[in-house]
Amino acid sequence: MKLASLFRRRGSGRIRRRAGTRPSTRLAVESLEDRAVPSGLGVDVVPADPNDWPMFNHDPSGSRYNQAEHILSPATIGDLEIKWSFPTAGPIAGTPAVVNNRIYTADATGEVYALDRDGGLIWQTSLDIGFTIATVKVNASALVTNHTVIIGDQSGRIHGLDVDTGDLKWMTIPDQHPFAAIWGSATMVGNNVAIGVSSNEWIAPAIIPGYAPTFRGSVVLLDPETGDIIWQTYTISEAENAAGASGATVWCTPTYDRESNTLFVGTSNNYSQPTTATSDAIFAIDATDGHVKWLNQRTQNDEWNFALGDSSEEHPDFDIGDSPQVYKINGRTVVGFGQKSGFFHVLDAETGAEVSAPIQVAPSGTVGGLFVDSAYANGVNFTNGTDWPEPLFGTDPPNKGILAAIAADGSHELWRFETPGSPNISGVAVANGVVYFQSVFGTFFALDAQTGEPLAQILTGGVTSGPAVSRGQVYLGTGDAAFTFLTGQPLAPASIIALGLPEREHHSLGLQGLHSDHHSRPMSAHGSGQFTDAAGGFFATGIATHLGAFTHYGTLILTPTDDPFVFKISGTSTYEAANGDKLVAVLDGTLNVLTGVGTGTDTWDGGTGRFADASGSVQLTAQLLEGGLFEFTLEGDIDF
Repeated sequence: MKLASLFRRRGSGRIRRRAGTRPSTRLAVESLEDRAVPSGLGVDVVPADPNDWPMFNHDPSGSRYNQAEHILSPATIGDLEIKWSFPTAGPIAGTPAVVNNRIYTADATGEVYALDRDGGLIWQTSLDIGFTIATVKVNASALVTNHTVIIGDQSGRIHGLDVDTGDLKWMTIPDQHPFAAIWGSATMVGNNVAIGVSSNEWIAPAIIPGYAPTFRGSVVLLDPETGDIIWQTYTISEAENAAGASGATVWCTPTYDRESNTLFVGTSNNYSQPTTATSDAIFAIDATDGHVKWLNQRTQNDEWNFALGDSSEEHPDFDIGDSPQVYKINGRTVVGFGQKSGFFHVLDAETGAEVSAPIQVAPSGTVGGLFVDSAYANGVNFTNGTDWPEPLFGTDPPNKGILAAIAADGSHELWRFETPGSPNISGVAVANGVVYFQSVFGTFFALDAQTGEPLAQILTGGVTSGPAVSRGQVYLGTGDAAFTFLTGQPLAPASIIALGLPEREHHSLGLQGLHSDHHSRPMSAHGSGQFTDAAGGFFATGIATHLGAFTHYGTLILTPTDDPFVFKISGTSTYEAANGDKLVAVLDGTLNVLTGVGTGTDTWDGGTGRFADASGSVQLTAQLLEGGLFEFTLEGDIDF
């Protein structure tokens, strides 16, 4: 029987791979106190272990890159699995912080958790949070020093907790405005801490008739031991504010360049007229006294609030929520960042001038474009984005999410990976040649950093929490703290989860206390391919749990049955992982030539490498397509 005669046209859906600088401006800087930088053992510092992930962006330069990771790699990541799940009172939006094998995170109800590497609770603290306009109380990440856990909330308060006990050490309110909110996370700046101040006043004009916005954004530098404010720099002057200007808030996380002692922050749109030269802009701020070195506005005259509807030409809503990354190109320090316009920008860190013309990576939108939060590693920016034209008031679902690799100078894309129907608005993480992110509708992805090829994907149920990678495990939160913010729905319980390799893989790496016994694990896969000859030879590619990205090849044999439209299908095939480990399967199934649907069982019969004596089986479902193509899925288990 010639397989080429069986192909029919079938539909399919699959995951695809594939403005000017302004003069230096000195806005008002409010010096609230003079304080010499302290020294000695009592000083708060971020622990120096490179394996840690102590803040939202991993490090002050905003890289979201763990250079010390050596256990998880493109060769091993196919075995990634959920190691444990810790239940939380509410969803988690931020990236967990990891220091000395302890995990620190807060959920949207205002509970802060410290866990050990195995998911055991060390302490739990309920934050004292003021009025919030929505049910979501916290969506930021913690910054963890050797003494203090620092996190802001949606009532505009910043909390400092004892790192060992969770007890409250201090609480600071940098802006008394009733709609003040801390959306971004804290960044270590030497022995001090910088954090942006935003608000939820953008909602007020839609719910309070005749409301006129008055809030103005700012950046504060704090003493992490006491919470005292060292300086506060506003993005809108008092005179502009008196004339009706508002907004230009800072809801991204600041980044810091130690060499030039400069903070870089992005601002939001204006909430009202008149617009200012400081909205949708990048600020370079002197970390010593808070004066503005330069600012570069990327979109002019952007007035938007919730009453104006989804993003439009008249009211773009082109905030910069993506934290800048600070890095060098041939000795030149630059700042790279995405914008909700969908453009990725790279600016000179000293002057603010464009390094190259920005490129548009994703369509613009209110929850579109490049939202949060990009990473940088080894000469490549990894930015995530969304194609979702009308998320607030429209009825159409999102088109897709985007993860793109962009050259260091911002001039062109290197590759992209798309997630149909699912936006990407979590933080990206990079470690040891692997790019990690979580897509909104519940799937966690690990991609090859060089090619964008998928190496692993796991259903987590997560929404916007970004991953942190530390010592062979990936930590992230689950639950919806994003869209419940807009709807006001009650917050559902969620979890903190840890992903890692099976214990036998750790044993081979010499970690103590772990064993190499076999055990059965759930396995799922999907892929596509084509027949290479009329005799049943085929070649396919796909992605599977424990196997990761794989190639699949072999020859299928069709045998007639009593039903003229049904054939028995059998044969031995090989699944080959990216690192060369091979898994052998023996197929027993049937093929209906009228529908083009094949079903059966692939039984594992050993292989090479870690699959040398694998056993178990998966149920296979395949669909023939036109032109010798096919798609397939696997569901079952594997013991190795």
